[in-house]
Formats: sequence, C-alpha cells, structure tokens
Amino acid sequence: MPPAVPLPPSLARLDPTSLKALADHHAALAHACRERARDLEARHAAARLYARNSVPFAEGLGELAVSIGIDAAAERYGVALSTSALAFRVHKRKALAVARKARDVEIMRLASRGWNNARIAARVELSASTVGKIVAASIKATRPKGAL
Repeated sequence: MPPAVPLPPSLARLDPTSLKALADHHAALAHACRERARDLEARHAAARLYARNSVPFAEGLGELAVSIGIDAAAERYGVALSTSALAFRVHKRKALAVARKARDVEIMRLASRGWNNARIAARVELSASTVGKIVAASIKATRPKGAL
C-alpha cells in the first residue's frame, strides 16, 4: 500500500461517507480518462499507419503509380495496397484540382485580354458555355460581399 498522503484541510473536515463518495467519483473519472486515452491511442496508431503508408504518394509515388500501376508501386515501396489505393485516389483528386485551378487561371487571363468565350474554349479544349460558367464563377468569387 502506498504511503498515506495527508488530506488538505478542506477534505479533512468531510465525514468518511462523503470522502468515500468523492474517492469513488474521482476513481470513475480516472477510469474514463484511461479509456479515452486508450481510444485516442488506437485512433492515433491508425492515423500513423495511414500516414506511413501514404507519405510516399506525396513524394512522387502517385506519378509512379500512374505509370506502373498501384499494386506494383505499393509493392515496390512496401506499403499496404488498400491504403495505397486510397492515397492514390486522394493524390489524383488533388492533382485534378490543381490542374483545374491552373486551367481556370489561364481562362481568366485570356478573358482579361479580351478574348471571347469561343476563342478561349478552342484554346483550352472546352465548350464556350463551360468557359462562360468558369468566368462567371471566378468573377462572383472575387466580387466583394454586398456588391451587385
């Protein structure tokens, strides 16, 4: 049994029943904290595993997977195929978003030079109506709130 810790004066005045109830309450809190810590540790372990398996995609494995296939790239880098496939889908989605953003910037650059939608559409291989929608959305996004 650990050595007795002297009670603070505020607790020394409590009767034994109240002290026991207080001790039970703190024991329940301690148990809940331990359970929460175990749960968080399990979630963090899963996150660490995902990060370990998906980091190579951020370092160029995504492009490798495009050329040789996800399964071959995962095997070459020694990462789990299921996590690699998920990371590759995320990589492709981000790469597509970056490419779209670059395309939209190019469209706005050409529009600011006075090109019409049909001419821009021919240049970026889209329809004129899609170019018009992109231009309208870009203008709307940059317009100050409350402006007409």
